[in-house]
Amino acid sequence: MACPASSAVEADSSITTAGLLRDVRVGFYRARAALVSQALTDAQASLADSVARIASTRFRAGEISLLDGGPRSASVCLLEGMARTVRRLDRSLAG
Repeated sequence: MACPASSAVEADSSITTAGLLRDVRVGFYRARAALVSQALTDAQASLADSVARIASTRFRAGEISLLDGGPRSASVCLLEGMARTVRRLDRSLAG
């Protein structure tokens, strides 16, 4: 028959091992989520830059007027602000 003290130690060890494995899994998936989040913020920043660049080019070419969507239009300013915010979040995730 097993000693009651050794059973308690084995149970304690099993609980500790299960907790450690859980913590490792949580850490892994949090790191994975951070990488995915960083990739998404990079893509969002790139898209916002592209839209702002296209609007600016169209304005300079005379395709659109200042009121319709020139470089300082409200939508472009919003996109530029979003791009700055995304880059700031990206830096905070990376650091």
